[in-house]
Amino acid sequence: MAREAVRLPEPQTPQEEAIERALAPIFERFAALVAGAEREKVAQWMTRQGYATGHGDNIEDLLKELEWQIEDRIKNIIRAKTYVMQNDLAESVEPDEESDK
Repeated sequence: MAREAVRLPEPQTPQEEAIERALAPIFERFAALVAGAEREKVAQWMTRQGYATGHGDNIEDLLKELEWQIEDRIKNIIRAKTYVMQNDLAESVEPDEESDK
């Protein structure tokens, strides 16, 4: 993970391998701190926008949680608009009491 996190080149010499082995735990801790900070930023944004964070342990989990909530909101908006349109249509079709006299 450390190599991917900081894009280290492949070691070319035994000395470079030894240095990488020595530094790998530091890079791993750094990568975990960065991931945790980024996860927290996403979680705070979701909360500010009114979304629940669920049990998202990482950014991918948070995005999965966000995805279904956005889909659910869209469905609710469509249902509400459909309901309003149907009621508006029904009101426009109902006979006016004044015109019946």
